[in-house]
Amino acid sequence: MPLTAFSRATGEELDVEQVIRRLAGTKEANTTALLLAGIPDAWRRVIREDMECPSCFTLGADLVRDGVSATVSKRVVRQACFRYPTHRPQCDFARPGVSGTSTPDNLVAFGSTKTGLTRAVRQLVGAGIQQGAFTQRTIRDMRQWFFEQKASSTFTVTLDPRLSVWLEALLCSTGGFYGLQPVALTPEIAALPGFDWRDAARRQLRARYRMHIEALVAAELRIWVAADRVAYLAGRFQGEVVFDPSALRAHYLGTLQLATFITQNYEPVGRFVKVGRSHAPAVLAFSALMLYVEDWNLDRAAALFGRIAMTAAKADGDLGNVMGLNPWHDFEAWQQLKALQELGLPMPEGVGTPAEEISAIEAALRRQYV
Repeated sequence: MPLTAFSRATGEELDVEQVIRRLAGTKEANTTALLLAGIPDAWRRVIREDMECPSCFTLGADLVRDGVSATVSKRVVRQACFRYPTHRPQCDFARPGVSGTSTPDNLVAFGSTKTGLTRAVRQLVGAGIQQGAFTQRTIRDMRQWFFEQKASSTFTVTLDPRLSVWLEALLCSTGGFYGLQPVALTPEIAALPGFDWRDAARRQLRARYRMHIEALVAAELRIWVAADRVAYLAGRFQGEVVFDPSALRAHYLGTLQLATFITQNYEPVGRFVKVGRSHAPAVLAFSALMLYVEDWNLDRAAALFGRIAMTAAKADGDLGNVMGLNPWHDFEAWQQLKALQELGLPMPEGVGTPAEEISAIEAALRRQYV
């Protein structure tokens, strides 16, 4: 259930309180009392016909009042939110684990002021709107553009969730892409002073799974980059239809370049980003917006950023109170998952971890040659 929704009538991203105050025609409306007592049916019709889901853009919204703890503290445990009877396939709010108190990982609240980084990006968004470079409707349209890309390019997850972590352990145990080629053992070699039985076992393990390793090398699939995340996604979305990220790889690489440029050259953002960590969600979301506005031309997007940055310090930050999109959340992991699934490598059954196999091979070699 989204915390905000987009008004088709006004072109604004609004939360529940803002919607009620707009319908009431006053900023003094007691939203809590109205939600408890029940808002007028005429208002509900307006909400159903006007307020879009921020992810899949469906209509039919109803309001859900905030949830309060039953304890003495009366702490708010769920913010007021919008509930939709149905969502379109691929909608982020239809995924498990997303509730009225959480936001999907790929949506970014530009209006947040929780950290110095989000405050700096909020000022940039406000400056862009103030300059007329884009509007809240532009940001909504960008979200829809990405949603349509997701809906039109999909695949079904069938990858064994264990495979990526097992392959990573296999590579780590046997020298990576190009290490530890097997050597035929003889009694003379085994009798060498200081002979490394563990190394011999690793080499044999590499030979045992040569097909797996050669397939990874041929595909240039650096499984160690996101093996744990691939395993998580394969388990969580097993059997589901998901977005195929390969369709937007060029857009992804362009966004990384612009995000790096902004981080390295704009101190109000760069001061909050650690070296090598320029891909913060808020920066990626803002960079994607710049590129979307400039038809994915990196030079024009960088120039637009420069013009916006000139006035960011004096911008009205409240204009940036809108839900942005970081379309690249888990992009590398999804890309690896699809590529690994296409390789069709089998997950060995009943063999234990690579480390356990190495120990078993070493013990067998010692029995054979000692």
